[in-house]
Amino acid sequence: MIKCDICHKEFDKKKSFSNHRRWHDLPEYKEFQEKFKNNIKSIKKTIEWKEKIRNSNIGKHNHKGKRNPMYGKNYKCSEKTKQKLSRALKGRKPWNTGKKCPQLSGVNHHAWNPNRDQVKKHYTLRFYFNREFRNKILEFQYKRDLLTGNSLKSKMDLHHFNKDKTDDSHFIKNDDYCNLGFLNRNTHKKCDYQKNFEEYKEILVKNTIALIEGRIPKSWNKKNKELLMQEKLIQKQIINFIKIK
Repeated sequence: MIKCDICHKEFDKKKSFSNHRRWHDLPEYKEFQEKFKNNIKSIKKTIEWKEKIRNSNIGKHNHKGKRNPMYGKNYKCSEKTKQKLSRALKGRKPWNTGKKCPQLSGVNHHAWNPNRDQVKKHYTLRFYFNREFRNKILEFQYKRDLLTGNSLKSKMDLHHFNKDKTDDSHFIKNDDYCNLGFLNRNTHKKCDYQKNFEEYKEILVKNTIALIEGRIPKSWNKKNKELLMQEKLIQKQIINFIKIK
């Protein structure tokens, strides 16, 4: 017997159960679906409740260890079969060599940038090799992501706000505006996306201005704001301790 999680109706066959569940997914019954979801969220998932579910699932659709049909079977190719495969595949070309998908290439691509001169430009030597300049920007950002405020570790990128690779202007060099900021790899991909480019550009500029004025950026999370405040207090205490000595 199969029981429905929503209305607790029992069924003998899986087909009848699947057809019944489609009825619950219809847009006409949105109110009922929302009420059911809210009731599920209100349930407190205690340890006893989790143990009951775990015990009920033991032996059902479990393909680990000896129950796996491939357990203990080592299908390793011998050297002869490897040589035969290499001979048979030599000279073959994949079907997509020299072909392009017009639906996803060129102007139809989701990340297409119409300014091709901007894309083909090269980065400057200061951007790559001047480590002092990079370290100053990191210290200016308190070694945190400029967009989210998360701590920066090894995986980080220096992002150009206006996508101009030759424009390395920053307030550290006493310039009128800022165009550089360190980001995590994930946030860098978001900011580089063509559709959301202008929105993130405004946010990054506002965050840099807030850091110059001694304020915490609004786009940062509460946890990151509290951590930055704690770091500032620790730095002040260290400076005062050194002055006393």
